Amino acid sequence: CVGAPFMIAEMAKHLPKASAAIIGEPSLMKVVTGHKGGVGVATHVEGYEIHSSLQHIGVS
Repeated sequence: CVGAPFMIAEMAKHLPKASAAIIGEPSLMKVVTGHKGGVGVATHVEGYEIHSSLQHIGVS
């Protein structure tokens, strides 16, 4: 992800510090044939969904 470092720096400047994160990339950006394991997680998110073209009026 070439743009990720810039995005992270901008997020750190403009967004509040997160209390948690979901990381969905365990392969260190290398080609892999698969991963073993699994996990089930129940989450609750407050706000309301909005189309990505209108994200400035969404709440999350």
